[in-house]
Amino acid sequence: MNEVRNIIIGFMLGEEWSDYCYFDRRTGEPVSLFLSDGAGGAHFPTRLAFLPVKEKWYTGSAASFYAESEGGLLIKNLFSVVNGHEEVTLGSFTFSPEDILTAFLREALRAAGIVDPGKSIGCLAVAVDTLTPALVHNLRAAFAALGLRPDSCRIMNRMAAFYGFLKGERRMMRSGNCALLSFSENEVIFEGLTEESEGGVMVSRAVPRRVYEIPVQDAKLYDVTTASFIGQCLDASPFMNVLITGKGYDKEIFRKTTAEICRGRKAYLESELFSKGAAWATFIRTEGTGDDSYFAGPDVVPAEVTMDVLKQGRPAVLSLIPRGSRWYEIEGRERILLDGRETLLFTITRPGGRDRAELPLEGLPKRPDKATFLMLEYKCPDEDTLLITARDLGFGGFYPSGGLSFSMKLDLGAAAPSKEE
Repeated sequence: MNEVRNIIIGFMLGEEWSDYCYFDRRTGEPVSLFLSDGAGGAHFPTRLAFLPVKEKWYTGSAASFYAESEGGLLIKNLFSVVNGHEEVTLGSFTFSPEDILTAFLREALRAAGIVDPGKSIGCLAVAVDTLTPALVHNLRAAFAALGLRPDSCRIMNRMAAFYGFLKGERRMMRSGNCALLSFSENEVIFEGLTEESEGGVMVSRAVPRRVYEIPVQDAKLYDVTTASFIGQCLDASPFMNVLITGKGYDKEIFRKTTAEICRGRKAYLESELFSKGAAWATFIRTEGTGDDSYFAGPDVVPAEVTMDVLKQGRPAVLSLIPRGSRWYEIEGRERILLDGRETLLFTITRPGGRDRAELPLEGLPKRPDKATFLMLEYKCPDEDTLLITARDLGFGGFYPSGGLSFSMKLDLGAAAPSKEE
């Protein structure tokens, strides 16, 4: 790996298989990482085993080895465990889903030579097929346990990672309309993105997912029927580009299917598409030139939220939720200087209008203006809710912190109680 500091890691956390990569600034593109367990290939099983004797964790193929040969305890259905809240007992040890997810990510990173993620990683971007509040909560807890700051972590679903891949690999695409075909052993998933100009801004939207279950009785039959299904999907929209991914694709078996995919279109085979897409999306967001285009996919928060603050002694606004944000992306901390007010003021902007909300600072010690720092922490547990907490930090040794905290919950899907005229 050419990078040693400020590394951008893209990680695809799959139900059965996972893979990861890093963004190589020297070559200007993501590069796959490989587990150093002798298994070979960029993909590795989403498995984790605990060895009680040594109190050590093992991931990937090594998890199966230690479970079968060294008395390790294999966690069954790892993805289901980290997608919930129930603890897991392994021998005399009990672990929370956050502990297990932390161990899985830490061991995978360690295998790539990243021993101290907090010092080496600039941003860790994790993509999954579908995000749930439980999984987002466990990922955020795992990031913190790895020593990563909230602003050095990203979470995204597979379509957001797909969009990131297309943005990064724009040079090889003939248009912004691109289909995605994901092959597994028993099904093909069709998805896609279409791009069009709206008010001078290029907007990409997701095409509804369609799933085809492959009949396994006759190889020749399922090649023909799969080709027919894919042809119907691709002809429904002007797709000029097709990306193929998944361990179930074999061009020797799917000959008619491959011919149908390539009929008047440009096809690409990319096995680590989502991890590379996560890395591309992160690089473009943090270090790229960027543009006005955006992905109007699912999970978007229906409102923008700002807060009134002071900046260099002048009134300003702090953006908590920018336009077009997804709920799982919203988590942050800001230290703010209080200007003598006894409430924090927030503005919620929705398509139908603008509302104001207040967080009273009841009980906060009386201090001179600009002599109180607050630590503002905020996050979205789902697309309709914003949780805000403000903690009193005091002002150095002159005005010590009183240890108070103030919290509120904003309903982003409905009008706030105090409406601005």
